[in-house]
Amino acid sequence: TTIDGLIDFCSNDYLGLAKNKTLADEISAVIAIWQGQQGDNIPVNGSTGSRLISGNHAYTEEFEQQCATLHQAEAALLFSSGFEANLGLISALAQKEHVIFCDKLLHASLIDGLRLSAAERRIFKHNDLSDLVHLMEQYPSETIKWVVVESIYSMDGDIAPLKELVILKEKYNFELIVDEAHAGGIYGPKGAGLCVEMGLQDSIFARVITFGKAWGNAGAIVLGSETLRSYLINFARPFIYSTAPAPAHVLGLQRTLSYVSEAVEERQRLNNRIQYFKSLQTSPAWGDSKTA
Repeated sequence: TTIDGLIDFCSNDYLGLAKNKTLADEISAVIAIWQGQQGDNIPVNGSTGSRLISGNHAYTEEFEQQCATLHQAEAALLFSSGFEANLGLISALAQKEHVIFCDKLLHASLIDGLRLSAAERRIFKHNDLSDLVHLMEQYPSETIKWVVVESIYSMDGDIAPLKELVILKEKYNFELIVDEAHAGGIYGPKGAGLCVEMGLQDSIFARVITFGKAWGNAGAIVLGSETLRSYLINFARPFIYSTAPAPAHVLGLQRTLSYVSEAVEERQRLNNRIQYFKSLQTSPAWGDSKTA
């Protein structure tokens, strides 16, 4: 895809959906139909408040259930942004008597969530499970532990050792949180993410899927149990104190969900490009100014 005539190497728009005119037209049509069905006293421009007060609507809960089904989770909770989702999830879960172990290369929203939590924070070397185990062995087995990783890391595009982490969590008694910001919409059946592709979704306490990247939109969901969803509704401060996403936003996400589910060609095109640039990187001519 391009931005103002230039090849796009910098945006989050992995599948080109932010600039997809067909999807834009479909979203506009869905919103127009919905607005035409509303009565005079139903808000159509904004949600009017936090979801705990006046901002909760049937279309939002319907979208959350659709997200849970697509990503093979029991429940999902919508946040206005990926930053809010990570901030709310981490700061609400980790308590003073807990220890949270985080990969060194976690991105900013997770780091800020860790800073706001009351738990002790330990950082292990990137994708280094021996270092993680070394840190964990310094605590009693009964200590409540969390491990936070990303399935795909943004800077180098490398993958967390998810299968090995799932095996370790049984031995060292911790719960696993996986941010799928860079995998959602790209990996897995119908773009359900890398955890689903690996068949690990039932072994992971919480997953985060953001909509500002492959989905070409904005917002995020936290995936997990119904208990987790209920807990976050009552204790995740970014959720409690933020005005809920507007109807047009949620309806747009709802239509995008269907589009992403069927975006087989877009995912294949992206994968072809990834493989192409990987092949160039291993070529002797890579970086040669005469051939670049």
